[in-house]
Amino acid sequence: MRTRPPLPLPYSLTLILLLAVLLLPASQASGQTRQLDLTDGTLTVTVTYDSVLETDELYTMDIMVDWNGTTQEHVLHFELAGKAYKRTLKTTHTSFAQPISKNTFEKDRLNSPLTVTLKQGDTTVATAEGVVDINYQQADDMIYLYLGYTLVWLGVFGYIVFLHLQQNRLEGITQKLKVKEGDSKPRSEDDE
Repeated sequence: MRTRPPLPLPYSLTLILLLAVLLLPASQASGQTRQLDLTDGTLTVTVTYDSVLETDELYTMDIMVDWNGTTQEHVLHFELAGKAYKRTLKTTHTSFAQPISKNTFEKDRLNSPLTVTLKQGDTTVATAEGVVDINYQQADDMIYLYLGYTLVWLGVFGYIVFLHLQQNRLEGITQKLKVKEGDSKPRSEDDE
């Protein structure tokens, strides 16, 4: 009785790649909440932001203002990856959200500098710096591309398995013919 060899490489490779495609989790980038504090002695501004900017989601920075009795207007300047934003702080503001336009980013940028500057008139009162990772999201139809590639590769591996099975079948048929003839040598015309 003939023993079967261990699984041939195409079966093993197909199984490993299939499991890798099916079991790899789709990771979502999630950032940590970070905080920058700016103060001029009386006015304290706290900027809370997420360390990852997803371009397919609304991105805001939460601003908390503690006036401590001052009545002068201040201006808060934001600069993120070369894009500038400005917000005038009035004494009625105690907290608000500063939206950041997500459409201005065309690619991933790790450790993009975030600079927040507090000004009173033309004088810079305080500056704080942080970093934000910009995660540019691809188009929503990319799943179809990945699915198409997966199907093509499954087809290629299926064809490899089919060829391997056909090779085994043909080897079995030739072995049976050799045994049936009782001779492992090919027959020549002289033997007839």
